[in-house]
Amino acid sequence: MRGKAFLFCLVISAAVLMICTKSSFLYPLNDWVDSNCFYTVGKSMIHGKVLYRDIYEQKGPLLYMIHAVAYVISPGSFTGVYLFEVLAAAVFLFCVYRTLKEYCMWAAVITLPILAALVYSAPSLSYGDSAEEFCVPMYALCLLVSFSALQRDEEVSRGGFFLAGATGACVLWIKYTMLGFFVGWFIVPAVIALRKGGFRKLFSSIGWVLAGVGAVSLPILLYFAVNGALGDLWQVYFYDNMFLYADVEISETQTLWEKLGTILETAWLSTKWTFKRNIQYALLTEIGLVWILLKEKWSMKFHMVTVLVLTCLTVYGMGRGYVYYGFILAVFSFVGLIPLCKLLGRIRMDRVFCGLSTALTGVLAVLLAYMISGNTYLMSYEKEDMPQYQFAEIINRKENATLLNYGFLDGGFYTAAGIVPNTRFFCYLNIPLPDVMDSQRAVVANGEVDFVVTRTYELRSENYECVAESSMFFAGKIYDYYLYQLKDAAN
Repeated sequence: MRGKAFLFCLVISAAVLMICTKSSFLYPLNDWVDSNCFYTVGKSMIHGKVLYRDIYEQKGPLLYMIHAVAYVISPGSFTGVYLFEVLAAAVFLFCVYRTLKEYCMWAAVITLPILAALVYSAPSLSYGDSAEEFCVPMYALCLLVSFSALQRDEEVSRGGFFLAGATGACVLWIKYTMLGFFVGWFIVPAVIALRKGGFRKLFSSIGWVLAGVGAVSLPILLYFAVNGALGDLWQVYFYDNMFLYADVEISETQTLWEKLGTILETAWLSTKWTFKRNIQYALLTEIGLVWILLKEKWSMKFHMVTVLVLTCLTVYGMGRGYVYYGFILAVFSFVGLIPLCKLLGRIRMDRVFCGLSTALTGVLAVLLAYMISGNTYLMSYEKEDMPQYQFAEIINRKENATLLNYGFLDGGFYTAAGIVPNTRFFCYLNIPLPDVMDSQRAVVANGEVDFVVTRTYELRSENYECVAESSMFFAGKIYDYYLYQLKDAAN
């Protein structure tokens, strides 16, 4: 039965994400700059470049390893990424199903497609392929473990703690600012372990969590150790993100409590903004939270509140709040279906009607996703309509051409042209690190690449001449793109 349920979740995920993510084969290209950064780095790793040492980007190594495998699956397209997105969504939906079926199995099956459509058509999905999207199933697996144990008034098993450690490590190596969830998650199971088995049981639980962390982390650390890049891992992923990327305004004259107050206020305002903008899953989360606070036992109430609060605090507490940050909060939306499933559980349903109802909700989910998703406009574009492929046609006329994405985040030009960057700072990044633009300016000044792409402004350089221009709608506005070729190479 579990196998059939997971297969059903895969089908629903594939159908909904086929519409909602620009990584889908229905789209000519995922033109999101972040996604192209991930894909370019993953591609570079497959071609021998060492992450952080040879190519600079800010997210965690596991995210780039996922994209490296995706590149192997489908070089030059995001189909491999789409498959990983489908798998991540299927795990999330399967965990929801396993939780909801305790209240009513047929209701759980029928509501899954609609939940998928509401979650994955939300604005916080952005364009598809965010780090948050791959962390949602990690949260969902942990919530399945804790909800199952708390509903039965049991301890979390050793396997459950190991799973929590392993999924926590995955989040650590994807985007560590989302680790607050696991701190909140561990509090109630730890208290129960201490109450039922004393300190011996508590330390055993901690040991199993650490074992899970080690199982995931050791291979990743080994990769950097073998390549002599442990220092680069620390500098780029941890230090630069902690001390350069944070954007919360904290004065050195503030007391500790004032600083904490600033962080709390920042997180609260950003969470409110996320829930207001992503109303479809925000309402479900709010309904579920009220239900738990009114109807569930105290252990469940405290567990849910601490998990949600600490998640929001670490996700938003450092000041930055891009729209896609909020997608991680979509994992809590399933709790809004608990009272609905409990109510529907009073109704007897035969298999035929249940099957027809499920098929109908599946069709409605795809239609709903198409109606709500903000990405579907790009389906009407052909590759030839996009600057990335127009420029790629010119770039690929030169054998072994080199390219620099100058002054803006990766616009997909490396992807379309099938080029591996030959510079560490292959694009501009949202981080105040002078080395990024200093390096890019030096590359242009020394004529170190055959082609340069700019966005919105023209390049002023004696080494390069403009050979193509194009425009494209992206992120709510029309951008102008310019392709420059090295003069010696053009002659």
